[in-house]
Amino acid sequence: MFKHKLPFILSAMFFGLFIAERACCQSVSDKIIPGDSLKWAYYTIKSDSDSRYWANTLWNVYYKYKIVSIHLDTVNIDLQTNHVLRGESWVLKERESDELLRHEQVHFNMGILCELEFKHGIASTTLYLNNYRQKIDSVFNAVLKNIMELNVEYDNETNHMWNRSKQQFWQTKINERISKARTTN
Repeated sequence: MFKHKLPFILSAMFFGLFIAERACCQSVSDKIIPGDSLKWAYYTIKSDSDSRYWANTLWNVYYKYKIVSIHLDTVNIDLQTNHVLRGESWVLKERESDELLRHEQVHFNMGILCELEFKHGIASTTLYLNNYRQKIDSVFNAVLKNIMELNVEYDNETNHMWNRSKQQFWQTKINERISKARTTN
C-alpha cells in the first residue's frame, strides 16, 4: 500500500494570519474532534497576554491511498482522509468566549471542507498510471489554495468576528458547503 500523508497547517489566528506549511507526520498532540464541534478544552491555554491574537486554530488534513485496480492506463484508488485539530492550537484564557469560539469553529470547518472537497476532486478525476501521484498532489494543492483564499475572505468580511451579521452569513455559508460536499462524496 502506498501511504502518503499530505498534512499542512493552516493557522487561523484572531485578527488573521494564515500560514501553510508541510509537516512530515501526524503528531500525537493532534486531536480528532468528536462531532467536529470545538471546545476551548481542546486548546492549549496561552499565558502571553501581550499577544495581538486571541486564539490560534491550526488544523491538518491527512490522507493515504492504495491502488485497488488498474485498467489499461488508469488507476482506481481507495482514498482515506481525516482532519484534525493540531495540538498547538491555543487561546488566551481571558479572551475565551462563545463568540470567539464560533469564529474559530468556522476556521476549523474550513479544514473539514478542504478534506471533503479534496475527496470530491479525486473522485471526479481520472488518474493515470504514469502520473497519479502528481495528479493527487495537484488536486490537493488546488483545493488548499481555494480554502486559504476563502479563509482570508472570511476574516476580511467578518472583520475577525466583529461584523456579526457577516459572521452569521459565513457560518451558514461554510456549513452549507460542508453539507453539500458530504452529499456528493
